[in-house]
Amino acid sequence: RLTCSNFGHHGPIFSRSGLVRVENGPPVGLVEELERWPESELDLAEHGTRFLVFSDGITEQFNPEGEMFGDDRLVRAFRRHLERPLADMVDRIVEDLNGFRGPALVKDDQTLLALDFVDAGA
Repeated sequence: RLTCSNFGHHGPIFSRSGLVRVENGPPVGLVEELERWPESELDLAEHGTRFLVFSDGITEQFNPEGEMFGDDRLVRAFRRHLERPLADMVDRIVEDLNGFRGPALVKDDQTLLALDFVDAGA
């Protein structure tokens, strides 16, 4: 099981279930105090053990024609490179993003974090 909080961005992309929407809390820095951040508990057996979290600078990257990279392109890139070693998978997704972006400017942070949970007893 995975317990996570979402601070105003997208939910994670999982190897089985794709993009998962989780309860949103306020964006980080918007409020000084919050008694408890909203949490979502996800079953890895249902969603998959490999997943990707990302900042909106990834999905909101524009190309020269004014199109956004978007959720769907990121999910497709994740699935296309899913069988690669984790670091290579992230590198390939970044290559896909940069190829889409072309000469357009990067206007926001672009953060990807990939995780793969493995059974320690295996």
